[in-house]
Amino acid sequence: MPATTGGGGRIVPALSVWALRAATLVAGESLVVVVAWAVATIASRPYFGEGEALFEASRIRAGLPLYFDAVAGAFDYGSLPSHYYVLYTPLWPALLSPLPAGYALTIARAVTTAAWLGTLGLFVAMAPRGERRPAALLAAYFAGTYNLAIFATSARHDMLGVALAGLGLARSMRRGRVDALAGALFALGAWVKPSVLGMAAGALLAQLVMSPQALAAGLSGALAVSGACALALTRASHGTWFDHLVRSTAQPLTLGNWLAAIQKDLVWFGLPVALAAGVGLRTRRSDARLALGALCVSTAWALFLAAKTGRGTNYWLEPCVAAVATLAAASWPAPTSALWPVAAGVALFQSVWVGVASNRSVFDALDRSRAHRRIMDTARAVCLPRGGLVLSNDTGDELDLDGRILTPAYQFSHLVRAGKVPVDVLLTEVEHPDARCYLEHSWTELRAIPAVAAALERDYELRETQSEWNLFVRRSAPPPVE
Repeated sequence: MPATTGGGGRIVPALSVWALRAATLVAGESLVVVVAWAVATIASRPYFGEGEALFEASRIRAGLPLYFDAVAGAFDYGSLPSHYYVLYTPLWPALLSPLPAGYALTIARAVTTAAWLGTLGLFVAMAPRGERRPAALLAAYFAGTYNLAIFATSARHDMLGVALAGLGLARSMRRGRVDALAGALFALGAWVKPSVLGMAAGALLAQLVMSPQALAAGLSGALAVSGACALALTRASHGTWFDHLVRSTAQPLTLGNWLAAIQKDLVWFGLPVALAAGVGLRTRRSDARLALGALCVSTAWALFLAAKTGRGTNYWLEPCVAAVATLAAASWPAPTSALWPVAAGVALFQSVWVGVASNRSVFDALDRSRAHRRIMDTARAVCLPRGGLVLSNDTGDELDLDGRILTPAYQFSHLVRAGKVPVDVLLTEVEHPDARCYLEHSWTELRAIPAVAAALERDYELRETQSEWNLFVRRSAPPPVE
């Protein structure tokens, strides 16, 4: 916008400053609400894809083999076996295994919450003194986004992998190159959560462009860690770990999934990530180049993974961390720059949008938590007396109610439909007399298999509905205990 005479030339910069201040207030409020929710419900909110990690930790804790023939099952718990393929790799479950079983979930959530806030805060602290506000605002925006917090503050593998990759990026930025330790951290993050590849690949690509001869150090660190992890897993699993990894994670990619996911994700993350990339392009320092490379490749990777069946906003944890890193290293334009009103408008719009959505999501989540507790209490009273078990399509609910996972419904429903596992694995479970109830979350993977859906319809009847959960009781089950 061309400058005007008199005081008019100061109108746009002044409005930009006020817009950024308003965005900071809104983002700060959303941050407080979301973090307060995460802390207040750390031991009480429903599981969110955390059952597998905690169950694998329980087997390591008990000295039971982690890898076995998933189709044959493990009969360590009685006549109804457990079937599962180890999800990702067991590095995170191994870290959780020394924790007391009753506190593992709470402690794991506390660790990931601290890792999420600490990783964002680390990059804010790396910004030059007096130039931290843009990175701090973006960090507050992401930390106050409920759709990210549900993954970042859970006991899942995601946040540990992202935090390790973030440490690798932070070290690379401080040293101006990807050295051996940074490469090792990048690799370790990917071994914890195999999809955490974007920041590592982007930083290495930027290193290749800036100084190809310096690439060997980073690659040597990554290869050393990868070789050690592969060797240890091969020995522990008798060579089956890769088959487990593929079968537990290789859900199909579809265009329909991609289109639906992109429409939602870009509203939350598109403008902030694009703005960070735009600012990063203005800076030629090596730390900014490394961060920008990490941002661009991790964003491209997240966009690609949007086509994956069952994907979530967890794939955006990497680009969001890289975006804060980029703003921390980049040279923010002067207030007279034409980018200022654009940035201020983006910041205010996104902060208000996400602030409203995240506040509402937190209160909805509190309602769901209360509904979940009610239906879990019913399931315990109706199904567990006299040695009964509860089937569920949510592994966390199975673990909570039965003390173990029977069969991960999401994992095995895809394998059955792909013809890689016989449907009898699921039918035997549904028809077993010890299975007294079926607790169904809104995800209905089992009902996508006609034979299993028919067995559920034949043998179970609806007892109770609470929010997103339906409790079905076996028709021949004894009456509830008063």
